[in-house]
Amino acid sequence: MIHQWLDVARVADDAAKGIAMGSPLSPLLANVYLHPLDCALTDAGWAPVRYADDFIALAHTREGAEAAYAYTRTVLEEFKLRYEPEKTAIASFDQGFAFLGVRFLGDSYFYVWRDKVVEVEGDEADWLFGQYGPRYG
Repeated sequence: MIHQWLDVARVADDAAKGIAMGSPLSPLLANVYLHPLDCALTDAGWAPVRYADDFIALAHTREGAEAAYAYTRTVLEEFKLRYEPEKTAIASFDQGFAFLGVRFLGDSYFYVWRDKVVEVEGDEADWLFGQYGPRYG
């Protein structure tokens, strides 16, 4: 059945196989296929955060981030995958970055919910995200 999903989006017999954008199977297969990446990064001492095929690897220093970037590239190549150049960068919380619709900057983050920008600073409680996941502290 998975083989049929991989073939359905092909426009020609010699075209690469893959899951069509927006396919409900795509996040599931990404999670199964990329689980070893999570394990490799964790075992190497980095903290990966991943949702389907979108991920970040957290490091304490710029040098650590560059090492994580290079290591991740090597692991991805083993899976016959590569970075998407336009979506891949090394960034810090000080300069800010966006991940899954949330903008992180310093010790704050911002997101849009019901057409309103929600800003959360420092240890402030975030009622929307605070309803999910484990409780810390």
